[in-house]
Amino acid sequence: MKSGFTLAETLITLGIIGIVAALTIPILAARIGEKRTVSQLRETYSILSQALKLAQEEYGEVANWGMTGLNAESATLIANNFKPFLKVAVDCGVDDTNNHCSASSYTYKNSSNTIRYDNAAFKYKILLMNGSSVFFNPVGSSKLQINIDVNGIAKPNIIGKDVFLFYYDENGLFPMGSKNSLYPYETSCLPKNSNGTGCAYYVLTYENMDYL
Repeated sequence: MKSGFTLAETLITLGIIGIVAALTIPILAARIGEKRTVSQLRETYSILSQALKLAQEEYGEVANWGMTGLNAESATLIANNFKPFLKVAVDCGVDDTNNHCSASSYTYKNSSNTIRYDNAAFKYKILLMNGSSVFFNPVGSSKLQINIDVNGIAKPNIIGKDVFLFYYDENGLFPMGSKNSLYPYETSCLPKNSNGTGCAYYVLTYENMDYL
């Protein structure tokens, strides 16, 4: 007499496999996505740090670049000093209402607000060859902020998920969330109701996005 699985047993086994797959595949996919985000953010940060170093060797310290405040002229000046040392796929300038480098809108991690970068004249937008969008804006006459959207205009377009903030001052270029930044990660990333502005430091330091 041959032994084997009955049709009912086979269906039950397949059902269990299906349930396990339904539970684990989304988790695995999310982890893979997180690893990709971490890798892309680290790569783009390295690219920008090197470009900044070369720009300062060529044009002098940032404080001497001639920025005059939060305006299109200063944003353009920053970008023009960076661009010779970057591999730029698309140069969108300060007006990107066609959304080649920036999405039409972004939200904070806690969905507290919707913001636009595409029509923000004080932000200069470019798309790098590695697929990351980069937005430059001045902060006063000697500091600047850089936003990195690791997957260009693709969703989710959420600060703390695929958009991360960096800041330059006399201490150098560093991720928001670090001890020197305006938004410590303990209050601006880790809490579920935080806006995500301090998540860059957390992601680069701990190489995960467990705060989500």
